[in-house]
Amino acid sequence: MTMPLRDTVRTSKQFRTGLALFAIAGLLSISACTTPPAHDASPAPAPPPPLPSPHVVFEPIKGQSQAQQERDRYECFQWAVRKTGFDPSLPHNAPGTAYEEERLANRIQRFRRAMSACLTGRNYRVE
Repeated sequence: MTMPLRDTVRTSKQFRTGLALFAIAGLLSISACTTPPAHDASPAPAPPPPLPSPHVVFEPIKGQSQAQQERDRYECFQWAVRKTGFDPSLPHNAPGTAYEEERLANRIQRFRRAMSACLTGRNYRVE
């Protein structure tokens, strides 16, 4: 029993169509399994805290005049610069790394402590 040629062509054509649909369905199912590139869901790192200010706020305890306060501030500033090796009135490069930023913050804090010690010794209350 042989099939007529027309039936063979139809069966072959149906088979190829089915095979093509199966291949397309397979490709679609594979493409649906791919995941889009993952975006980093972690929050952005917090910006570093601002550098401390070298400015020291003080007020006279023994009624020093404005001229005396200015003279004491100047002399204490000069003394703090000599003691710490840090002069906040000079331009400084912005710190590029966390290490440089920490180092600069430490230098500013040492300068502030030196200024505070000097002004306290000259009868000022330092805040």
